[in-house]
Amino acid sequence: MRLYFKFLGMTATVLSLVLGLLVFMSYMKYQNIISEIVSSRLMVVSDSVGSSIDEAMGYGMKLQELTQLSDMLVRSQKLDEGIQEIAVVNASGQVLFSSAAGRVNHKFGAAITANLNRESQSDWLIEEQDYLVVGLNLRNALELPIGGVVIRYSKAEYNTSVAEMLEHLIKGALGLLVLFALLLAVLLGLSFKNFFLFYNATYKELTKTERPVDEEARHGHKKARTYLMTDVRIARRNQSQVKEQIDGLTSKTQPNAVAGGER
Repeated sequence: MRLYFKFLGMTATVLSLVLGLLVFMSYMKYQNIISEIVSSRLMVVSDSVGSSIDEAMGYGMKLQELTQLSDMLVRSQKLDEGIQEIAVVNASGQVLFSSAAGRVNHKFGAAITANLNRESQSDWLIEEQDYLVVGLNLRNALELPIGGVVIRYSKAEYNTSVAEMLEHLIKGALGLLVLFALLLAVLLGLSFKNFFLFYNATYKELTKTERPVDEEARHGHKKARTYLMTDVRIARRNQSQVKEQIDGLTSKTQPNAVAGGER
């Protein structure tokens, strides 16, 4: 049975590695999909706020003069429970209007400020440890950056969804591994039964302590004479006979060699 369990263990190990790789790839794919869905939903909110700002500025108003933005930002935040803040900031990252109390005049970090001043893109996404930050850049009539709309989204629900999905994937993979292992054990036992019997019988016969055939008979050694067991015993018996003959010839020639040396 040693070969049987080795083969079963090797196959189960390979299957475990394959399932682990599939779980990891599915996890990363699901995480990317969830991130894209959330960011797309937030982009819709930021586009709505940005359109209102562009329309107001089209009448000649400055960004700092849009005092009605605070109420609009609060209403927009209620569209998604995960939104922690919707802020309108200037080009230096300073908050001008915010849906969160006490955030006015707060200044965002260098990463957000750098994205606000990029001319090559109008919307962007930054993933932090606890938040997803989505931004929409605002430009004046001369296409110069004047600030942007920044939305901070809590990753609590996001992380919970990803963790639940990972748990389901792991449970499913373990269930498949157990099922495949049982099926493999049955299939190996049925398909390779004769081969395993042959291997085990031959292995035991080759590795056991040598005993003469007549001694085995006296001790009632009644193993099934299948496959190569009989041939192995015959080969051992012939080996013993040849060894005895060689020992006999050696013992006859050694005294003559010693006597010749003395003369």
